[in-house]
Amino acid sequence: DRLREIAVRISLGAGTGRIIAQFAAESFWLVSLALAAAALALPPLSSTLIDLLPGDLTAAQYLEPDGRALLFAALTTVVGFALLTLAPLSFARLATPLLLMRGHFAESMSTRRVRRGLLTAQVACTALLLYVATLSAYSYLNVLRFDYGFDAENVLLIEPPLNLTGMTGPESTVVFLAHQGRVTATAERLRRVPGVRHAATIWDSPIPTRLQDFRNDVLWFDGKEIRPIAARIFPAGPDVIEALGATLVAGVGLSGAAHRGRQDVVVINETLAKQLSPIVPTVGKSIRAEFLRATVIGVIKDLVDSTPDTPAAPLIIQPAAHRSSSAHRILVRTSQFSETLMSTLRSVVEGEFGPLRSTQMRLLAGDVESTVVPWRGRAAVLGLVALLGLPLAIAGIASGLFFLVRTRTRELGIRLALGATPKQARSFVLSYAHRVVAIGGVVGVLAGAL
Repeated sequence: DRLREIAVRISLGAGTGRIIAQFAAESFWLVSLALAAAALALPPLSSTLIDLLPGDLTAAQYLEPDGRALLFAALTTVVGFALLTLAPLSFARLATPLLLMRGHFAESMSTRRVRRGLLTAQVACTALLLYVATLSAYSYLNVLRFDYGFDAENVLLIEPPLNLTGMTGPESTVVFLAHQGRVTATAERLRRVPGVRHAATIWDSPIPTRLQDFRNDVLWFDGKEIRPIAARIFPAGPDVIEALGATLVAGVGLSGAAHRGRQDVVVINETLAKQLSPIVPTVGKSIRAEFLRATVIGVIKDLVDSTPDTPAAPLIIQPAAHRSSSAHRILVRTSQFSETLMSTLRSVVEGEFGPLRSTQMRLLAGDVESTVVPWRGRAAVLGLVALLGLPLAIAGIASGLFFLVRTRTRELGIRLALGATPKQARSFVLSYAHRVVAIGGVVGVLAGAL
C-alpha cells in the first residue's frame, strides 16, 4: 500500500537500510503497544476465567498469567511483523522507482495480485479461527448438557460396611452372602420410610470406574447363534430403573407384577439392542450367554457410566437373585430433597450395620458432578478461546474488506465518472469481495476440518 511512498524516498536518495529501519520502528512500536495492552488485560482476564470455571475444580484457584507464554506471544508477533515487513520490502528493493509508482514489484507482478493473495490468506486464517471457535463453543455446550441417561437428583447411594479382614477361605463367602441378605432386608425397611419413593439393591454406583466388572459374551439371540457381543452385567433389585430414573424406550422394567421376582428376564440398553437387531424389536426375544438365559422385557436409554468421551457399552440389567452375593449397595430415590432425609435414612442403616463413614452414604449427583467437573473446566477454557476468537475474526474480515475498498477508490472514481451508478459500484466491490471470502472461507474450513 506504500509503494508510491517507497518510490519517492528511493528517488530522493534513501537507501534500503533507511526504509527498512523506518518500517521496523513502526512495527516495533505497534507490537510494543499491543503487548503492553495484552499484559494489562491478563490479570482481569485470569480472574474472569477462574470465575467461569466450576467451583469444584479446586486447581482453578492457582491459575495465573505465565510470563513464558507472554514471551512466546511476543516473539511470535515480532517474527510475524518482521516477515510481513521485510518480504514486500525485499521485492520493492529489486524494482525501479518507476515500476513502484505504477504499483508493480516487477513487470509480471502487480501489487493487486499480491494484495488479493494476502487478503485471501487473511480470510482463510479468519475462517479457520471461526471454525475452531465454533468447535470450542460446541464442545462447551455438549459438556453442559451431557446426558448420563438417568436422573441423579434426589438419589442417595448407600454402601453398608463389610469387614472381610483375614478371611481367605469359604467362610468369606458365607459372610458375604449373609451381608447381602442384610442389605436386601435394609432396602425393604428403607422403602417404608416416609418420603422414600424407591429403594433398590445394586452392584455398584453407575458412575465411577469399577474395580470389578461382570461381563458375558451374548452368543444367541432369538434362538439363533450370533457373533459374540461383550455385554456388562449389572445385577440389581427390581426397582432399579425407577430408583435410577432411567428412561424406558421399549417394554417394561423388572418391577412389574408380571415380572417381579422372576429370574429369567432382563432389561438391556439401546446399544445392545441395536447390536442384537438393528431393525427387529428385541423386546420379547430370548438371549443366551455363558451364564445367562433370559427373555428381554425392556430396553432403556443408554447409561453412560464414565466420562463424556466414552460411548455407552452394551449393558444387561439382571435381577440380583441371579448373583445373590453381588448386589450389596442400596440406591434410594426420595420424593423431596435427599439432604432432608439423610439423617433418618442413616439411622435406619446404622441400626443394622453400625456407624457409617460420610463416603458410605452420599448423593449420586455428587458422583456425577465429580466426573464431569474436569470436562466442564476444559470446556470453559475452550469457550473463553471461542469468545475471544469471534471479535478477532470479525475485525480481521472487516479490516480486510475496508482495505480492499480503500485501495480501489481510484478505480471506483473512474467508473463513476464514466457513468457507472452507485449500485453498479457496490456490486463491483461486493462481487470481488465475495470471491475472496468464498475462496478464503473454503480453504479455512478445510484446514479446520483437517
